[in-house]
Amino acid sequence: IFTTTPNVTSYKDEDILPNSVYNYSLAAFSGNMESDRVSITVHTKPKENMTVTVYEDAEDGNIDGWAVYDATPAGAVIRNVYDEEKRSRVIEFQGDGVNNGYWLRNADGSYWNNTKEFTIEWSMKFSENFVVYVLINTNKGTRYLRYDPVDVDELGNGSYIKYGLGSDKKDGKWHTIKRDLKEDLKRAQSDLNIIAIEAFLVRGNGRVDDIKLIGEKKNPPLKPENLKASSTEDSVTLEWEDKASNESGYKIYRNNTLIFTTNANVSKFEDKNLSPDTTYTYEVRAFNDYGESKGVKITISTKPSSDKVYYVAENGNDSWDGKADSYQGGNRGPWKTIQHAALVLNPGDTVYVREGTYIGPIRITKSGTKEGGYITFRNYPNEKPVITRRDQNMGEDTFYGRGVSYIKIIGFHIYKGVRGGIKFYGPGSHIEIRNNEVSELNANIPVDRRFEHAISVTAYKTKPMSYVIIDGNHVHHNHTGNPNVGGAYDEALTLLGAVEHFQITNNIVHDNDFIGLDVIGHQRGSFSVFGMNRYGLVAGNVCYRNGLVKEWASSLYVDGAEYLIVENNIVYDNFGLGITISQETRESSADHVIVRNNFSWNNKRGGMLGSSGGGEVRDCVFVHNTVGGAKVETEFFLGKGRNWRIKNNIFYEFSTAPFFFKDIANMTGSWEFDYNYYAKVDSSHKIHIGGRVYSTLSSYKSATGKDIHSIDGT
Repeated sequence: IFTTTPNVTSYKDEDILPNSVYNYSLAAFSGNMESDRVSITVHTKPKENMTVTVYEDAEDGNIDGWAVYDATPAGAVIRNVYDEEKRSRVIEFQGDGVNNGYWLRNADGSYWNNTKEFTIEWSMKFSENFVVYVLINTNKGTRYLRYDPVDVDELGNGSYIKYGLGSDKKDGKWHTIKRDLKEDLKRAQSDLNIIAIEAFLVRGNGRVDDIKLIGEKKNPPLKPENLKASSTEDSVTLEWEDKASNESGYKIYRNNTLIFTTNANVSKFEDKNLSPDTTYTYEVRAFNDYGESKGVKITISTKPSSDKVYYVAENGNDSWDGKADSYQGGNRGPWKTIQHAALVLNPGDTVYVREGTYIGPIRITKSGTKEGGYITFRNYPNEKPVITRRDQNMGEDTFYGRGVSYIKIIGFHIYKGVRGGIKFYGPGSHIEIRNNEVSELNANIPVDRRFEHAISVTAYKTKPMSYVIIDGNHVHHNHTGNPNVGGAYDEALTLLGAVEHFQITNNIVHDNDFIGLDVIGHQRGSFSVFGMNRYGLVAGNVCYRNGLVKEWASSLYVDGAEYLIVENNIVYDNFGLGITISQETRESSADHVIVRNNFSWNNKRGGMLGSSGGGEVRDCVFVHNTVGGAKVETEFFLGKGRNWRIKNNIFYEFSTAPFFFKDIANMTGSWEFDYNYYAKVDSSHKIHIGGRVYSTLSSYKSATGKDIHSIDGT
């Protein structure tokens, strides 16, 4: 195809097709003499907007998918052979010419059923007559597109549609054929639409190779936007914005199960026959033949049955029936106090509290049940009731329950509460604390008398709790201890002791005096009365500017846990530590904690994985986290622990902390570090591990054998 001048070492062939196989040979020459040739086979890339399915390239050396469909007369064979001219393996047919037929389907004998790619391409070498067929399933039945080595197109209106490929195609040379099957079908019979391409058929003696179907790459539709939901006692209505122009419809999922598929251009769906007072999560996705869009989700609860609904309002009266949200005459109207509601509600009941200020303390003494349902205390729609305190009794929490189960508290603002804000003590189960705000707790209490938590669940070995949800709360500017006495301070949001199957999710915790969010468990030792938490999830929380009056306070702290996942949290700008996984009690441990996909940034001290004097932290994982910007000491203290895996993290030190890691227990021999990114290890940002300090990543790797595949971001 080309002859170069002397001393040339490259050549660009531009007259070629995408997604095609070419065999090149190269020889040096002088006069009429040539050197030996060197050869190479090249497969060009498909266009970015193309998809390709290769049904045969023969390189596997077998004939899987091929069969003789017309074996009369006998003796027809199919072989996989090497072709010297093509310099690759090909498929060869040998029989009684066009009297024998061969076809290619899937290896298991099934039809291709290709519903997306409608252009076919193949290479062929024949020295005599041949016939090629493409089997197509259409909206009006089976059709065969037939291709012969002739110079005319006969077309036809029956099952066979005939096209000529040109008489030169049986000249014994390799030819590459490409046909638009949709166009070939429409040209002959305009009312036909392709459903699927099923098989490739050949009659004649010859060779073929590189049989493929090609399609136009199309994208899934755009996802819907602004998903909204409304509910009745037994139905949920979803509405969304239709942003797609190429969707086939929308798929509706309820609690991760597909329940309905709409047509195109639909933006509303009603889900009926649901249970009252039940929470459902919906997801809506657009779809077409090329896939599904990303989904949009929303969680909503159906309304309680009307005979199970009550109301509280500032201007109500506890002698009324509580069955109306405003006074209706007689004794029909809202109650006045939340405490009255707590005394009379039964399983399955919901009380809606109108906007206003209500005085605590409020104690919940009655439980819901599995059969009867939750007792629910919640805000009236689009209103936010406030609960506050006018006393200084540090012996009683503000809104709390002891030994109760199946309780929900939703949508309140606990403002200037006393002792604890929202608190539950074990034993109990199925507690939900959602979408509340707790602020300025103990603001009216002298500093030396402050303690307890803004939101807390406390269990004991002998009084365990389970199935607890703390979700979507805003916890800020709370005063939970005395900074002047060591250990005389508590956390803002806390889960303590023998709690199993819990989630602390999507909370915003900031500007609190001490620790922000804390999960605590102790199996043994001085605090063993509380017991150990297990099977928990801490995810999607945002914790910032905590530790206002105690710089060692961790913003997100795990002080003992078993089988806990900490993921997708954002922890930044804190005055103490960012993320800490530890165990303060020497006799206890923390085990099987997974810390992944968190973002910890610009904290005074980055965090801690194990302490120097407490119990061991064992068999834990720290992966896919982004950490940076610690101001003093180190990004992470490495304490007492065994068998940590620290992988695939980004450690980016742009501030003044002198260390990425500071080993404070010399127990990291069993720890596995690898595939991390460090930016940058140098004399100002070192690695302290195993009793030695390293100022380059390479020296640390060589000496320890750790982080072998990690990247130096310098």
